[in-house]
Amino acid sequence: MHRPYQSENNQPITTSKNLINTKTSSSTTSESLTVHDRQHNDETKAEILYRNILSYCRKENTHFVDDQFPPIDRSIGQMDSLDNHRLTWLRICQITPSLHSDRRLNWSVYSSPKPSDIQQGALGDCWLMA
Repeated sequence: MHRPYQSENNQPITTSKNLINTKTSSSTTSESLTVHDRQHNDETKAEILYRNILSYCRKENTHFVDDQFPPIDRSIGQMDSLDNHRLTWLRICQITPSLHSDRRLNWSVYSSPKPSDIQQGALGDCWLMA
């Protein structure tokens, strides 16, 4: 059954008053949330998930591996064997500045980013900025 403010495929949609129609988990009724409230709820859930992952990795003394993008050839896609031999999976802590003079500087992902900070890699997808 199609409900007002809900798309045909039961996805929440935004109204002109910035309300999002969502189903509650305990019933089939709908409740309206402001976009701000929905964003806050999503960010809270993401923060909890992040802390759980961090806690698990510390407890197990292991690094996080994204199950949607594991460090295997299949994640890269179709490449010829020559290109494949030039690829090396690195963690952020293994990335160093490309210029010798930059090695004396502290490196961070979040400190005043500029377009010139991005260097396109062989994959052509600027994965670090995604």
